[in-house]
Amino acid sequence: MPRVNEKIPLKLQLFDGNESKYVLANIYNADGFEIEGSPFSVPHFSRGLYARSDVLMPNTEYITVQYRVYNDAMFTSRSPHHADALDIFFREETDPVLLEKLNQIISLLESLIIGGIASKNIIKGDVFSSNIVKSLKIGAVSKNISALNLVGEIKELVAEYKIGREKIIGEI
Repeated sequence: MPRVNEKIPLKLQLFDGNESKYVLANIYNADGFEIEGSPFSVPHFSRGLYARSDVLMPNTEYITVQYRVYNDAMFTSRSPHHADALDIFFREETDPVLLEKLNQIISLLESLIIGGIASKNIIKGDVFSSNIVKSLKIGAVSKNISALNLVGEIKELVAEYKIGREKIIGEI
């Protein structure tokens, strides 16, 4: 999921590895209109893989990329042996309110771990603090994870690791 103005990885692998075709990518925004500069030619990279990585994500909820394969560089003769292909890229979003709440929860979890309130089975820097907290931090920046799902995940983690459950749930 690219952010606005990040590069979009346009890639099409031809099933037969054909290296002598010409690929054109038409890119449409969430309203169904082609983005500026579309269509884009997608040059051959290697062994039938056609790739381009200089197109930037526009400020739209998602884009649809339609790849078409041609026999000629003028894009006039469609290849009868290669079907159209489709990619959809959703814009990555960061919900500032959710992110701030998540950072507060992560700080609380980290302070519980460092403060020794955590279960005796969990040591500072162990799997809990290094992996789970970081995965929560990474995973929840997208709006695709709702606040309720995040609260549910944290409640499960608290129950699983038996650490200051009342304190953490009270903070949520």
